[in-house]
Amino acid sequence: SFREQLLPGPNARAADVEMTVSGESNDVAGRSSLVPKVNIVSARAQEFAASALILFALVVPTVVMAVVVIDEWITRPEQRGWLVLGFGFYIITALRSLWATLIRLCQRMLYIRVEVSRYVSTTLFEALTDFLAKEAEMQGLTCSWDQEALQEHDKLTGKIKVKLRFWSSRARSMWIRLRVPKVMHGANPELQDVHMEDMDLQVEFIPGDDIVCGRDSRVERREVLVLSVRSNPARALLDKEMLVRWMEYAHVHFMKPVQDVVNVYSLQESSSDWVPEWKFERVKPCKNASATGQGFYLERHALHKILADAKLWSQSALR
Repeated sequence: SFREQLLPGPNARAADVEMTVSGESNDVAGRSSLVPKVNIVSARAQEFAASALILFALVVPTVVMAVVVIDEWITRPEQRGWLVLGFGFYIITALRSLWATLIRLCQRMLYIRVEVSRYVSTTLFEALTDFLAKEAEMQGLTCSWDQEALQEHDKLTGKIKVKLRFWSSRARSMWIRLRVPKVMHGANPELQDVHMEDMDLQVEFIPGDDIVCGRDSRVERREVLVLSVRSNPARALLDKEMLVRWMEYAHVHFMKPVQDVVNVYSLQESSSDWVPEWKFERVKPCKNASATGQGFYLERHALHKILADAKLWSQSALR
């Protein structure tokens, strides 16, 4: 019966459950052979071969067509020249397609490409943009000549100001040279050597299409920053590590709060159908014991425990 199948009696077959003695060694090798294994196969040889074939298919027809056109133009332009010109559109279209494929293969083999989407990683996108804007806007030769005007709320003054955004609605690219510090640990853990690493990086801005998102139906663009750095198999891992360190530094620097100022967030409910969200409300200056007037704060040791509990709660429970 069904009950006997769930609760087998003493006459049940021993093959249903396999038991081993605690001191008995299991067949680890046999079990490990059943574990799936993954081997990454490098495709650089196939990509080099495909690039060579495409380059050969591009160079030979181009040279032949140029020689035929020049020869017919010089000797008998009234006969075969029109035939070549008749098929010129199809020949040029095929050559353009092959050139585009060759460029994509070369970029995939020679460049490390990293995408940062504003729609997916808003904070990281704004951090990289702020880092580039501060460095580029120092002089007229490197500043942005194609910008977008917008109105933003100034957190310090509380007023609405007109600002020029570093990017606009058109695609743009720029070259930068990074110098990222790297900490080297020697034999003595207390002694750390810091040296700078250089990297030439291309930053390409793609504006994307306009989309409507959010509870307030605001219009945003699917903007993407594409970071491309030329590398090779020997330096690929080091270059990616350097890119990560630079992006982490830009993010930490962007999220660093303003000195002597605290941001006040509160729960805001835009509609009864939606869950309330924590949003920025205002900026409040910090008070300390060394200030005077409204900025004076009488420090009391009894509030240290309350402050520690508030910090612990805000890091674990606040969202």
